[in-house]
Amino acid sequence: MMEFSNQVQRKYNTTVLAIRSDNGTEFKNYTLDDFLGEEGIQHQYSSPYTPQQNGVAERKNRTLIEAARTMMMEYKSNYNFWVEAISTACHATNRLYFRKGLEKTPYEILTGNKPNVSYFKVFGCKCYVLVKDTRLSKFDSRAQEGIFVGYATDSHAYRVFNKSNGRVVESCDVTFDEDDRSLEERSASLSGKDQVPPKWSYLHHKAKLLPLIIQVQANLYNNLMINFNNNLNNPVQAYLNQLKNNINNYRKLIYHNNQYQKQNCVSVSTAEAEYVAAASSCAQMLWMRQTLRDDGLEYSKVPLLCDNESAIKIAYNPVLHGKMKHIEIRNHFIRDHIARGDIVLSFIGTKEQLADIFTKPLDEKRFIELRHELNIIDPSNFA
Repeated sequence: MMEFSNQVQRKYNTTVLAIRSDNGTEFKNYTLDDFLGEEGIQHQYSSPYTPQQNGVAERKNRTLIEAARTMMMEYKSNYNFWVEAISTACHATNRLYFRKGLEKTPYEILTGNKPNVSYFKVFGCKCYVLVKDTRLSKFDSRAQEGIFVGYATDSHAYRVFNKSNGRVVESCDVTFDEDDRSLEERSASLSGKDQVPPKWSYLHHKAKLLPLIIQVQANLYNNLMINFNNNLNNPVQAYLNQLKNNINNYRKLIYHNNQYQKQNCVSVSTAEAEYVAAASSCAQMLWMRQTLRDDGLEYSKVPLLCDNESAIKIAYNPVLHGKMKHIEIRNHFIRDHIARGDIVLSFIGTKEQLADIFTKPLDEKRFIELRHELNIIDPSNFA
């Protein structure tokens, strides 16, 4: 802390007025108190065993730990690199996250310059560092394999864990292989239980159709309750009870269908994965159409929106070829319903994909836009 205080005051020509910390012995000692007294810096403490008074720092620590954990999981990095991961996460968040109200990153607020992120690389990826400090023969390798573990603090260089000698070196002559673990390799290395399903485009339709089903069933239930008394001897009481159960089941289905589910097959490309998801969506939409038909509502040519043009072309192509032979036959029934006109499969752009609210981390503005498209009321308006 003493080193940081001196560096900030000299490098940025500013004055540190006060610091805040908890009651840890690393902050509450005579050495630090003497330094702060000489510099005229006030030291403020939070109450003992009251971390909520130091909420900003606690939340920042949690953000860095979660970011470091995610970075290490990308390439299954060894846990011994946790210090490097947190340092890299701090380096990245200072240049990526905007401060609310200022619309600037902490780096820009401190230095007055826009941050450059073109040199960012994926933590834990394979890389090759140029060998300079060793005398090599003509046929020796000029590069050694390593693991990218962060950025140097005092120079414009990368930090690389050299596998040959087990040391962390800093160098700017590094070649990265961020695509070393391709999707095909990851799919082959994962068991069936560990498969992560692709983004399901049919969430877009369930989000639209299920609230409609609930509204129709609820209106029908209310109309019948007005015309008939609610008693056990009434001949329509059994139907009313069943209708009420259906409404509750549909509400549960909205939550259930917005959860990730395990796949029972593996696709070797994104297009084929989206095609399988579209087939599953078609089955769900046909079921919802039949349910609406029981309530007197008839729908034909139900639109099914998909954000993958290759998957759409597979669905409209009646010819089976070798690249699709591993897809289960039952997934091809969507072609029959497209030919009959029951389903109209069409393309939807990424900006109009309502399913993103269930499958992607979004900023506040994008989240509010999608929530408005789903006709969800903001509860804060009723506070």
